Amino acid sequence: MTETEWIFEEQAAVPRVHSVPYSHRSIELGYFPLEELLSPDPASITRQFATRAPWVAAARQVEESREGIRPRISTCVLVDDFSATATHTPSEVFTTLLEAAGSAGLEIDYVARLAAFAQFGDISPAELVSQRIVEEPPAGTTAARPPVSAVGWLTNGERSPSSSVAAMSAPRTWQPPREHAVRSHSVFLDVELWTDGPDGRLWSASMLYATWQLFRLGLLRSHGRDVFVPSSLDSLPGEWAKMPPIIRLNPAAPAFCAYRTLSFMNTTSPVRPEAVRTILSQVAVDWTLIVQSNERAAAERLPLSSEIIGRTDYVIAD
Repeated sequence: MTETEWIFEEQAAVPRVHSVPYSHRSIELGYFPLEELLSPDPASITRQFATRAPWVAAARQVEESREGIRPRISTCVLVDDFSATATHTPSEVFTTLLEAAGSAGLEIDYVARLAAFAQFGDISPAELVSQRIVEEPPAGTTAARPPVSAVGWLTNGERSPSSSVAAMSAPRTWQPPREHAVRSHSVFLDVELWTDGPDGRLWSASMLYATWQLFRLGLLRSHGRDVFVPSSLDSLPGEWAKMPPIIRLNPAAPAFCAYRTLSFMNTTSPVRPEAVRTILSQVAVDWTLIVQSNERAAAERLPLSSEIIGRTDYVIAD
C-alpha cells in the first residue's frame, strides 16, 4: 500500500485570478498626444481618422468572414497625457475626438489615458510589467552588461563587444551585434524602459505602451484583480487630471479587452512597434491568464497565437 500525503493550504494563500470579458478584436483608432488634441486646428486629427477608416472597414470584414462567429469588435483611442499639462477641459478634448472620428464614419467606444499606466492612485501598471520581465541572456556571455532592473534598458540580442582594449593588448576583431533566435539576419534593438532621476522614475513611451497592450489583451492583473475597469461617466470632470484611466463612451460597446489588438500609429509617433514587441516578447505573463484566454478563444473557434506578440497587429499610416 502507498501512503496518502495530505497538503493543507489556506485558501487565502492562493490568489484568485479574475477573468475579464473579451471582444474578438480591439482596434485602437489612434495614439494622440494631448497637445495635438488641444491644437486650435483639429484638421490633422480629422485627416488621421479619414486615412484609417478604410483599414478599420477591412479589419471588420476579416472578422466578419470567420464562419460561425458573430464578431465583437471594440474601438479605442489612447491620449498621451504623460508629459503634458492640459489647459483645456476633458469636454473640449472629447469634442475634438468625437467630431473628427464622426466625420470619417468612425465611432469611439473607449478613451484611455497613457499617464494612468505609469501611476494611478497606489497602482503602477508599468511597475507590475517591469517585475515580470525575464531577460534572455546571450549564450556564453559574462556579467559585463548589468541586468535590466539596474539600468532600465532591454535588448533583443547581444550588442557588439566594446572596442576599447587595455594598453599593449592586441586589437580586437570587430563583431556585429546579434539578435536572439536569429533566422536569416539580425535586427538588433536596445530599448529604454525608464530613467531614474531626482524626481523618481520616468517611464519611457515604449514601456507604457507595452503595458497598455497587455491590458488590452486582458493579460495584466494586480494581485489577481483587474488593474482598471472602464468607467461610464454621467458627466466629465472639469480637470483632465481627474479623468479615470479608461472611459466608456458607448454604453453598447463590446468588451474593452480582446483576444487580439490592432493599433494605428503615424510615422511621428514616439512609440515604435518593434520596441513594444521587444518588451512584450520578454514579459512572463501569468500562466493562468494565458490558459484562460486560450481556452475561451478555442471555445469560440478563434485561432490564437501562443506568443503574445502574435496577438498584436500594427498599421503605420499618417
